[in-house]
Amino acid sequence: MNNHQREVVQILAKKKYLSAGKWFTVWVDPATIKNQTITPDYPQPKAAASSVTERQFRIIHVDDEDFVLDIVSSVIARQFKNVTVDRLQNGDEAWNTLSRQNPDLLITDLLNDNVPGRKGDIKTSGFHLIARLAERNVKYPVLIVSGSLSNVIQVDHADSKMEDYVKLLFGSRLSLSFLKKPFTTEQLVAALSKHITTDRCINT
Repeated sequence: MNNHQREVVQILAKKKYLSAGKWFTVWVDPATIKNQTITPDYPQPKAAASSVTERQFRIIHVDDEDFVLDIVSSVIARQFKNVTVDRLQNGDEAWNTLSRQNPDLLITDLLNDNVPGRKGDIKTSGFHLIARLAERNVKYPVLIVSGSLSNVIQVDHADSKMEDYVKLLFGSRLSLSFLKKPFTTEQLVAALSKHITTDRCINT
């Protein structure tokens, strides 16, 4: 069989088939009754890229002290993955944000009374924010991270009584938990881990 005859036979006899995700062409040579498999030069089918990405767990953190916002954001970045933190400095600002979108977790101080130009404005407080959220019966959990209130409320055991008071007022309508300042990294991680699933933990 000359080269021209072989080319004609190959053109007439070639077949394509798909195996293991790759295209192959079989050239049939009648003279030797043998099949030779080669990989063609044309592009091979590619597996479709996965469009599924893990959803970000979104936290809104409200505190009027930058160093507290920094500490919490830093711990979350080191201990958890696929978690984003939006930082806000007062309850009024948080209310405007929460009116547009719901987080997976809200962290807030109770006072937030160091907002520049708004000293004594009750709308900036976390307490007022919680009261407004309770009226809406929001479903996301609220972690209250607050310091001592004994200098604000002149009663014995002011901190524990305030926690009880907040639970009494809003506990039936909100999912509340508490973390007292100052806190350790371990205490913060433990408080967050009640709301963030273990598959997002980096150090498990």
